[in-house]
Amino acid sequence: MAFASAIHDSANYTTGAKGAIMKKTSGDSRVDCFTNFSKDTDIDKIRSGVEQMIKEAGFVRGEDKGQYIADVFKLWAHKRHAREGEKEKLLAYRYFLVLYDNFPKTCVQIVTERLFGEIGYWKDHLLIWGLIMDMEMSDRARFGKYDPLIQSFRDTFLAQRADDLKALDTFVTPRSIRNIDTDVLETMLTKDGAKVPQLTFVGKYCVRERSSENKHLYWFTTLPDGTLKKQSHVSYMIRGSLKIRNRQNGTYEEFPSEKDVPFGAKKAWRTLNAKLNVALDVPEVKACAKRFADMDPTKFPGQFKIRNAKALLNEKLKIKPTDYEEETGNRHPDDPDRVALRKKMRQMFTDPSKMNADQIFPHIIANKATKASSTAMSDMQQALWDAKVMSGLERLEETRQKIAAELEAAGATNERINSALASGNIIGCADVSASMTWVDNEPNRPLDIAMGLVCFISQIASPAFRDTALSFTSQPKTFSFKHPSGRPMTVKERMDEIIKYSGGSTNYKGLHEECLRLCERNNVPKDEEFVIYVATDGDFDTMDSSMNPSRSYYSSVSGRYVQQQTSKTHPWVTAHAHLEKMWKNAGRRMPIIVYHNLNSNSNGVQEDKNHKGVILLSGRSDTVIKYVLYGECAEETTKIVDGVEVKVRNIDPYTIFRKAMDDEHHDHLDNILRSSSEGLLSYYK
Repeated sequence: MAFASAIHDSANYTTGAKGAIMKKTSGDSRVDCFTNFSKDTDIDKIRSGVEQMIKEAGFVRGEDKGQYIADVFKLWAHKRHAREGEKEKLLAYRYFLVLYDNFPKTCVQIVTERLFGEIGYWKDHLLIWGLIMDMEMSDRARFGKYDPLIQSFRDTFLAQRADDLKALDTFVTPRSIRNIDTDVLETMLTKDGAKVPQLTFVGKYCVRERSSENKHLYWFTTLPDGTLKKQSHVSYMIRGSLKIRNRQNGTYEEFPSEKDVPFGAKKAWRTLNAKLNVALDVPEVKACAKRFADMDPTKFPGQFKIRNAKALLNEKLKIKPTDYEEETGNRHPDDPDRVALRKKMRQMFTDPSKMNADQIFPHIIANKATKASSTAMSDMQQALWDAKVMSGLERLEETRQKIAAELEAAGATNERINSALASGNIIGCADVSASMTWVDNEPNRPLDIAMGLVCFISQIASPAFRDTALSFTSQPKTFSFKHPSGRPMTVKERMDEIIKYSGGSTNYKGLHEECLRLCERNNVPKDEEFVIYVATDGDFDTMDSSMNPSRSYYSSVSGRYVQQQTSKTHPWVTAHAHLEKMWKNAGRRMPIIVYHNLNSNSNGVQEDKNHKGVILLSGRSDTVIKYVLYGECAEETTKIVDGVEVKVRNIDPYTIFRKAMDDEHHDHLDNILRSSSEGLLSYYK
């Protein structure tokens, strides 16, 4: 019935922290979690969200039930995926432990299938282990619940380590990896034409006996009388591969739990791990050995460069080199090895293609660029940024080609295919209001992330939209990131431009008013299509009673937002729906709007899952920008806005969610889920 439907619809509205109207839910818990789960989402909210998705899956009928529950797992993988997803570690670890609460056998299978090494990195196992050890529970309860998972961590680690050692053993034949000296191994590995085996980084993350992790990540063996015996991490790991010979029948049996791990086994653990690290050319190992001149900076992981930049450039932490120290650095200017590494680093900066920046978020590089005090540090951040931009451009081009191929296979017109190949007409828009600084600390505040993403988009957008950006606070601002000579601004210059106009309220409506003024003033065709990518915490001001019965404003005295009631009648129109009317009244086609949520505590979403012309994304990663192209390339359709039919692309939040869940990088996980018969996964075949 229409009236009952109206009640359901009305009950789904809520107001954000600053008064603007939004939806409590998109109408699909999967889309809600896709949009609102981010770095700072606490464990209670994660647990609530995951369990709500599982409950909803139970009410779904037919084949969709299996798809729904599979999506709960794929969403976890999307949040963690280090190359194709959002790269969020802590969020994904907490999420995985909630999945383990509900699907322990499937989670163990995910571990034993070595999926973490594929979507994340091998240290993920240890970091989840650490969360388990930090839980407030007795050791007996901890063992009872998590022993299958911890055993799978150990068995998987040891199996991959054994595979890597076997590959090395084959490489050094006729020598043995157990007996070969590390110096000889290194010589063989660095010899011209050497066919070095492809190894995982599991060896790098094998815990050392003297490390704090050895004590923190302990576990237990069960003695014959049923009591638990605490084992250090290294001892527990070694036990997983130890066997003892039965003298009576000559067979090998499990090493007795009451016996201590032999010294020889611990020595073998150390020496073989050291050889794995030599083969992996782990930079931390050479740094500890003070072999700086032997280090190859082109092989440094991005995070290693970021964390150790000052040391690698031979610069003091708080004092920049003087002009006469520019050649050597000022940390150890008389150390020829450190000076040699500094020169290698600076040479590398001249060719950004040699820089590894894939695992660094854009906002981290951008923020560090604004803080760089020395010439070498500035050069490093700009080179990292340029490498990141190159990678972003390649990713978007790959996505264009993929979409074009899909359209061609579906029999689309040449016009649509060519349009797909020319997509990327995106202009980034940063919410730079005061509330964007209230969560977390620099450089991970929503403000920092928004500015970094917008600067990044300004360099990977299509050529027509490149070097442009928008921002909004009390007043909107437009940016052209080019100097009068036509030279594009550096990342530092772009960040400096945006930050000049930050603080104050969140007049999102004013941004759209300015966009409409720009269109009218410059005779922009009324049907011109583009995308506005809004990086925001989603809490918009209402500024007048047409959008909300209350008025909010920013108080410079309290440093907070104040709401004043102006009407007792609630119009129940979302901020986005109000803006759609503005564009319709102006006789113009509204751009596709991307709401990139940076608020981990959001109490709603901007629009529901089926709202055409809207895309909902979240997180700190630039990888998700590729999904915007699917919106640009979608078929054209129409919808009714305030009684008038308007043109719009047939894209909505659920369609983008579906794209992220159905991507081919989930194939391995998909096979694991289809093979599981645990709980609701029995419906996924």
